[in-house]
Amino acid sequence: MFRTADSFRVSSGATLAGLSMPQCIVAIAESQIGYSTEPSNAYCNKFSAYWDAGPADCPSGERAEEWCADFAAWA
Repeated sequence: MFRTADSFRVSSGATLAGLSMPQCIVAIAESQIGYSTEPSNAYCNKFSAYWDAGPADCPSGERAEEWCADFAAWA
């Protein structure tokens, strides 16, 4: 479920064209501003689910894991 483009909306290829690799990474990371875990006091998140990391006991196919490294690797 979380490996689809709809789950991870990012800047278009046209927007990223001409940017350096570091600039692309920042733009992709910034595209996720506003994303939060649900419930807010849980570690359930789509980035851990992308990597199949952590227990699969979250709603909507998410995974529960402290997700900062999973997000960074995804970006």
